[in-house]
Amino acid sequence: MYRSSRAKKTEVELGGKKIMIKEGALHKALKTKKGHTFNRTELSRLNKNEVGSSFKYGGNDFKMTPLMKKRITLAINLMKRKK
Repeated sequence: MYRSSRAKKTEVELGGKKIMIKEGALHKALKTKKGHTFNRTELSRLNKNEVGSSFKYGGNDFKMTPLMKKRITLAINLMKRKK
């Protein structure tokens, strides 16, 4: 049976460009609850990991992928914008 991705997409403006992002993609990738709020310091710590390296977050082991690194970087940039 074919299952398509039904992730809700949201349009955000960053640097004068409008981009579409999947809501909750970073929460799902890091296996956190939907109500969990990330802060910039913890995301910056995660972003220091190189692509291909392993790291722990919330008691789970993860491997840094290029997509996860992009999502973490985007989250940090969106947090900086909200000042």
